[in-house]
Amino acid sequence: MIDTKIIAGKRSHWRTTPARFSLDAEEINVWKFKIHYKDYNIHDFEEFLSHAEINRARRYVFEKDRISFSYTRSILRCLLARHLKICSNQVVISEQRHQKPALIGQQKNAMQFNVSHSGEYAMIAISKDKQVGIDIEKRKQEIDFDGIATSHFSQDEIEEIANSKGVRKMESFYRCWTRKEAIVKAAGIGLSLSLKSFSVPLEQTTHGRPIGNKPRVVHRGIWQLYQIGSGDPNYESALAVEGEDPVKINCFEGGRNIFTRPENGDNRSC
Repeated sequence: MIDTKIIAGKRSHWRTTPARFSLDAEEINVWKFKIHYKDYNIHDFEEFLSHAEINRARRYVFEKDRISFSYTRSILRCLLARHLKICSNQVVISEQRHQKPALIGQQKNAMQFNVSHSGEYAMIAISKDKQVGIDIEKRKQEIDFDGIATSHFSQDEIEEIANSKGVRKMESFYRCWTRKEAIVKAAGIGLSLSLKSFSVPLEQTTHGRPIGNKPRVVHRGIWQLYQIGSGDPNYESALAVEGEDPVKINCFEGGRNIFTRPENGDNRSC
């Protein structure tokens, strides 16, 4: 049985790491990790990373960014390895600039995934065959919400954010931002698609539930949006999933045990 956590008298939606990793075609696994920056340096992760990834980490100017990338990419490798039942050093991830990372080589198209990190948290979404996009953002109160919305969002979104006051303005802004980013990341089109060219619903919904009453049609693709409750009021997160068919969202909160090899040997990260 997979345990859930109890926080302030309420049952958390984030479950602990399962003993065995599995994923059906109509399931999406979402993982959340808290990055304890003071506990790590980039050398702690070099055994999990490729030479290209190590060099990329070293190019970051700030140590926090080097750790954030190294930690998140190492976690991703270990998760994919356990799902695929191979060793993490057998996981080959494309390194094309400005392209969505993907599995290549013998595991090409075996899994779809996406990664996001902000502040102290990283999130990873993994699917068997559906394209996915995940985005998490740390909320900052001191930014110009209306100004950024005017530059990047659609007219409907601009008006809705402009009509919101106080904390609701910040909440609407970050819902909009994370939902748009999740779709763009799922589609793998990056800066080639203007965020102004499509709209997303800004209403609040419950964790793991679809957002809005219909999928979004964006850049010749159909995308469902799901609310992902980060469990931290200072963060906003969202998930985009390819297609119209409903999916089941499984949310796990991982820890350092992801880096270790399970005793049963069935799902390896060696």
